[in-house]
Amino acid sequence: MNFNQINQNIPEEVKQIIRYSSEEEVVEIMLQSLKMALDNPDEMAKAMPGMPKQMMDSMKLFPKTDATLRPMAKAMAKLLIQQVKHGKNPTEEEVNKAVTEALFGGGGIPGMGGMGGLPGMAGLGGLPGMGALPGMPGTGGIPNTPSAQRAIPQGPPLDLEVASKVDTFISNGKNRLAEQEFEESEKEFAKAIELLDEHQPEGDLIFTALQHQSIAQLEQAEYLKAEPVLKRWLRLGEKIYSPEHPLLAGAYLGLARVRESQQKMDDAELLYKRALAIAERNGDQDPEAFTATIDSVAYFYESRKRHKKADPLFERSYEVRKSAYGEKSLEVADFEIEYALVLNERSQHEDAVKWCQRAIETKEAELGDQDPETIEAVVQLAEIYFDAKDFDAADKILVAVIDKMTPCAEGRFEAIELRAQVLREAGRDAEAAELEKELSAAEES
Repeated sequence: MNFNQINQNIPEEVKQIIRYSSEEEVVEIMLQSLKMALDNPDEMAKAMPGMPKQMMDSMKLFPKTDATLRPMAKAMAKLLIQQVKHGKNPTEEEVNKAVTEALFGGGGIPGMGGMGGLPGMAGLGGLPGMGALPGMPGTGGIPNTPSAQRAIPQGPPLDLEVASKVDTFISNGKNRLAEQEFEESEKEFAKAIELLDEHQPEGDLIFTALQHQSIAQLEQAEYLKAEPVLKRWLRLGEKIYSPEHPLLAGAYLGLARVRESQQKMDDAELLYKRALAIAERNGDQDPEAFTATIDSVAYFYESRKRHKKADPLFERSYEVRKSAYGEKSLEVADFEIEYALVLNERSQHEDAVKWCQRAIETKEAELGDQDPETIEAVVQLAEIYFDAKDFDAADKILVAVIDKMTPCAEGRFEAIELRAQVLREAGRDAEAAELEKELSAAEES
């Protein structure tokens, strides 16, 4: 089996996804690809002319279940990662061994028990189904990298032991980041960077590790530590991709936050503008990243009370979301709540109420009125009425929403606490005192 031929047939955008993904993510992609291929095994046979006929006939009976297909998906994922991510071509012996173990190690394909190996498989023409993998945009945090922006060669291939360690550190770091364990996440990426500095200091793996390490540092407000990491990430991205690569918008955003922390607002503004200019060029391909960049710049202006600069950006973000996800989508509803809170902070309470109510209507329609997301939005509406000093309206909303919540429901404690504040402000001290007793009892239990 010539695995190098498989690699040559994989679209560049799929290679990019493999480069930026953990092993678990690549396994899931391969699992879906195998399921698609097995829907039409005759076409798969054309794509794999070196596959023995007995095996192809048996694959027509191959159960399309996760349990059956996952061993093969894991084997293929490991081989692809070894070649695409680490630049090391597996030998024919390694490939045959891995695929054989996957097929036969756990009971095997029906009717294949006596084959014992994969002879005669040189000339495998291509990996089936790789041109139409499902779920590629936004799969598990995999970045959507335009195929036109290709990385330069990564340098010396990584030793398999080193490659495995690097993959583990990066995967652990991403998981910690997702769990908001930022200090631990930073440590995992630091381990990956230390190894890559020694073995492959200018490849796209270290680019990924630097990117995520800087995110973990910024989340901890470790601006002094983040600045050199962000600068290295930026320089490396410009070298291996291009100065306009979409992922570099994140580096500029991070550096802008560093300059804000240093009170260098003119420098921060220039960096925010640079991030926005890069995001503009790639907005259609990744609306989530585009709107996140727009919002970051808008909130920068909002924090400076420069509303005439902020509002066109908020409006642009809203329109992009509606176009990408639909006017009555949850993504749009989330933005409506965020903008309602912006207006509330400006003391534009009437407009804030309208934006929040619009979001609640969508969430009720999509999720139901007892979903935690919907309830959270309703409580936020009550907070807006509270800030507007419309205590009767706030109390009615809170009474209704608390009544819907079970005693252990998420957010119930906060809703009762807010209602106690509303009652105090309305001069209903006795009722407020009763709620405060309930809160105290809950804290002690």
